[in-house]
Amino acid sequence: MAGVRALVSKGWGGIGGEGDDLPENVFMLDNTPHDWLFPKVSAVVHHGGAGTTAIGLKCGKPTMIVPFFGDQPFWGAMVAQKKAGAHECIPYKKLTAERLAEGIKQCLTDEAKENMRKIAESIEKEGDGALNAVRSFHRNLPLNGEHNMRCSLLTNRVANWKLKDTSLQLSPLAAELLVERERIKWNELRLLRVYEWNDFGGPGEPFTGSWGAILGTASDVAKGVGLVPVKMARRVKKREQYREKKRHIMRREKVRAETLAKVNGNKSSAANGSINGNTNGNMEGEKGRDSRHTPGSHSESNLKEPDDLLVTELAQEASHGVKKSTLSLLKAPMNLSVALTQGFHNAPRLYGDETVRRPPRITGFHSGLRAGRDEFVYGVKDGVTGLWKLPAKGAKEGGLLGCMRGVGMGIGGFVLKDISAFLGPPSYFMKGLDEEAGKKHQPTAFIRRARIIQGQNEVRNLSDGEQAKETEHTSAEHEKRTKYPGTATIPSREEVEREIAEKWAALQPQIREERKHHYSGVRASLLGRSRDKGGLGIKRKKSLNPARTKEVEEKKTGEV
Repeated sequence: MAGVRALVSKGWGGIGGEGDDLPENVFMLDNTPHDWLFPKVSAVVHHGGAGTTAIGLKCGKPTMIVPFFGDQPFWGAMVAQKKAGAHECIPYKKLTAERLAEGIKQCLTDEAKENMRKIAESIEKEGDGALNAVRSFHRNLPLNGEHNMRCSLLTNRVANWKLKDTSLQLSPLAAELLVERERIKWNELRLLRVYEWNDFGGPGEPFTGSWGAILGTASDVAKGVGLVPVKMARRVKKREQYREKKRHIMRREKVRAETLAKVNGNKSSAANGSINGNTNGNMEGEKGRDSRHTPGSHSESNLKEPDDLLVTELAQEASHGVKKSTLSLLKAPMNLSVALTQGFHNAPRLYGDETVRRPPRITGFHSGLRAGRDEFVYGVKDGVTGLWKLPAKGAKEGGLLGCMRGVGMGIGGFVLKDISAFLGPPSYFMKGLDEEAGKKHQPTAFIRRARIIQGQNEVRNLSDGEQAKETEHTSAEHEKRTKYPGTATIPSREEVEREIAEKWAALQPQIREERKHHYSGVRASLLGRSRDKGGLGIKRKKSLNPARTKEVEEKKTGEV
């Protein structure tokens, strides 16, 4: 109908098989790269996937999209809107031969070709998408300000270490050279975390939290004990499969040995004495080849035998189940108390209290002590001060009604926040002990070792002085710097050590001052500052007063 030749992809459906009667102007394609195929055709018709649409637009080929699901209708509508091919985005279920032919004809018009040429030129001006993405990623890295990723000594490198009791950040290279010079020790370094997110804020109110903790404990206990018979049955079945496979291999080996013995006996009796030795030699070679290359000739020695006795395996499964259930029961008081604490902590948000602080992130014993301390201090403080702050804020934003609402929020917050304050210290103390015990399962030691090896490799890759001078003046390096802006020559070890020594000496007063005011041990947990900004409240998306919201937004815009 369209009067064109077509290259049709067979796809997963396998259309265009041997039994299909195809016209001469249709050729069926197997899996073919789009970036190779599309420049050779006049137009493309496809399902509208993001990748296929992108390469079609990049090649400047008028496009007709027949969408199926997902984002495909969107891309089809965009192409049709620009008239860069077919004027309609026709779903597969509504597609007919006549509508397909009409869409192909529209793709071959001068209007479609011109519109698609403009789109292709705009895509070309954008440059390499992957390179643009990488550059955008690096532009948005926090290389300045509070959450700086830079090394304090080598500012052109990313920091991965943090010196204990200080704010000094070190790259793997700087840390390795300082350790070599015996300025610091590895046990004084901590892995640097530029950002830390608390991915769980706790339940919204205490009833849901406590019920969820109870159900979670019951589920863990049931899984621990209840799955023991299932796992035991799997062990028995696996052992039966092993025995059956072993019997099968033994029967096959026996039949094979009997067959070889019979064949060798017949050949020996038929041979004469003069060639008997030569024939036996050949037969031995044949026998050897048969034993090595017969299909499926897996011997009994290749069969993997279970490591332990069946009784031992069943006992291990039973002990694992009992252990899991016992641990769940032991953790039940902790989970329930933490759920109640977080529920009472978050409950004031239900009626719009914006002064609720961010929930603490507990990673170990010390952070558990800090979280309990902060929950008690800030809970009592916010509960008491909310009695007059919330009514005043409500009156400012909503007049008399706002003030009355603020009084209710203050009284509710006084009750809920104080309950959370008194439940927090013991709950978070137990949670801290649990997280501390779980640290042995974390990959911290592996990551530390990987960073140490990284520093050693970077030191090994440093050039000596003469090599650095030669590299700096080579045309290849000049071309590299021109092609990739910001790429520097390989520095010499002497230059790097000199830079580190100068900055290390300059930072010594700051390091001594920070260590002087730093607490350690339990004292640090109770008196030190929290790492996360627990004093920041979580703001709602909309304020009570629209005029106030507009004023705040204008203020933010002015600051930006």
